[in-house]
This record gives sequence, C-alpha cells and structure tokens, in this order.
Amino acid sequence: MGPKRVAETILKVVKDEWPSPRYPVGLQPRATNLAHGLLPPSTFEVAVRWGVGLG
Repeated sequence: MGPKRVAETILKVVKDEWPSPRYPVGLQPRATNLAHGLLPPSTFEVAVRWGVGLG
C-alpha cells in the first residue's frame, strides 16, 4: 500500500463529522475483518496464529 492511500484515509478521518474507530487501509485488514465475521472464533484464532508464525 502506498503513502497516498494512507494520506487519503487520514484526510477522511479528519474530515468525518463522526469518525469511525477503525479505518482499514488496503486488502489485509479488509480480509481479516471478513474472515473474523465468517469463521468460528477458534478457527479464526488458529488462522491468525499461523499468519504471524506462532503455530
């Protein structure tokens, strides 16, 4: 992800009247949010641990 996308997201946060607590930038956080909603909690945890090299 390039710095331009990050800067655009920061500008959106500053301009929003009611900012959200999270602003995903790029594909990885969006995929993580989707997986979190679709997978059972134990499966999601195993996937996250595998993704960060802990299991």
